[in-house]
Amino acid sequence: MGEKMNLGQFYNFLRTARRRIADVYREIEEVQYQFNDLYASVMQNWQEQASACLTILQQQIEKKSLPPSLAAQLEGRLKEEREKFDKEVADLCQRVAAQRDTAHAALMNAQDQIAALRKSNPELNAREEELKARRVSLETELAAIQNNINRLNSFPVGWIRNAGAIRQLRQQHAALQKNLEGVITELRAVRQEWQERKMEAERQQAQLKADWQAASIEAAQLQAQLDALVANQEAIVLRRAAEALLVEMKEVPPDAGELSEPLQKLVELNTSREGYQRGLTSVAEVLGLLKGLGEGMDRFITSVSTVFEEQRRYQLPDLEVDISKTVADFHNMWGEFQSKVKDEKYLGARPLEFSERIHYFIKAKLTEETIERMFEDLGASLNAATKAWDSKDLTGRRKKRGR
Repeated sequence: MGEKMNLGQFYNFLRTARRRIADVYREIEEVQYQFNDLYASVMQNWQEQASACLTILQQQIEKKSLPPSLAAQLEGRLKEEREKFDKEVADLCQRVAAQRDTAHAALMNAQDQIAALRKSNPELNAREEELKARRVSLETELAAIQNNINRLNSFPVGWIRNAGAIRQLRQQHAALQKNLEGVITELRAVRQEWQERKMEAERQQAQLKADWQAASIEAAQLQAQLDALVANQEAIVLRRAAEALLVEMKEVPPDAGELSEPLQKLVELNTSREGYQRGLTSVAEVLGLLKGLGEGMDRFITSVSTVFEEQRRYQLPDLEVDISKTVADFHNMWGEFQSKVKDEKYLGARPLEFSERIHYFIKAKLTEETIERMFEDLGASLNAATKAWDSKDLTGRRKKRGR
């Protein structure tokens, strides 16, 4: 069975649940801090031990004195690493070719831009010369007409005798002046077009040059990396195979000889390293779940706060909210959850135990289905309760007080 409570109690219930979620989140964060510190220490010890084991292993490989069991394991690793190496070389070859293609394309584009600019230069130049010639011709005609006007407009009565001719000449002058202004405007436009084309070409040239340089540098760096790989193929593959063998070693071979003791320490560190990696993964997973859950609770609490404020503002009857068993059971788990993650010192040294504890809650209590069902039930409970305010008299009361 669920639980019945008024709206104020429901609001406090939700806020208490939200605080408990935040408490659990903080406890797990404390465990995460422990993991990070201890994992860094484990990794430093692991790297030192792995380096020491790798040195001995390489020496035995060079002397051909590697124990048979390790030699057999190494041979299997060599096959895998050769396949990875071949794929890496093939990928690098493709990347080098792609960068060279990019550089070549930038160079070709730059040359095309220069060719286009050179082509447009004589075309625009011819238009400019034609317009300049038209301007000179019009200016000459205008000067001649003006001279005629001045001659006909002689003092003292020339303007009276030649009024008709002067008027006609002035009309011609105005028409020619208008044509001259059009030619000048067109000439300015041609010159402006040339400047714009030139500036755009310069901008594109600068960008294409930058693209070409970047692609060329990248291609050169990749080629150098590729050359180094190919030149040292056997040594690189052997080293990678030996490293992979050590990284994944779970137990010391019985015929390890002088490697027995250093390998035993490495195996222990491998176990510890993998444990912390698993623990950190569990931490990230559960913190992500709790963060999303907390944000969802915050949004719902805001909605309930709005309803609660409306009840007090309009003096509406108190609501009775029926909390389902699903919701009650879900939020009753926080005390148990917090107790399982509370001792960060203890759990910080036991990442696998922490992962097991967390795994139970993630798989049994915090699944996507249970969280969704909890929010659905909360929403249904609130909606069912507020239906009591849908009657006409209560609606009218809210409207009246709202005025």
